[in-house]
Amino acid sequence: DADDRFVFVISDANLAQYGVGPQQLASALQESPLVNTFMFIIAEEDEAEEVRKAAPPGRVFRVMDTSELPGIFRRIFAAAVL
Repeated sequence: DADDRFVFVISDANLAQYGVGPQQLASALQESPLVNTFMFIIAEEDEAEEVRKAAPPGRVFRVMDTSELPGIFRRIFAAAVL
């Protein structure tokens, strides 16, 4: 048993290549209410935006500069503590 559960997905969002649609990813991010799921997309804005629109707010982040990751993780964990 655990207090908090987190899953972090990192993707290039090349959805067509993998046969996965934005709606499928959004559903996966909401699979279990016991798990906090987040997705980091390393892709051009158009592809990332499709996934972000389909997903619950605050679950998908477009990351083009890895120096942004520590701040994003801080915000995620800070929000989980509230």
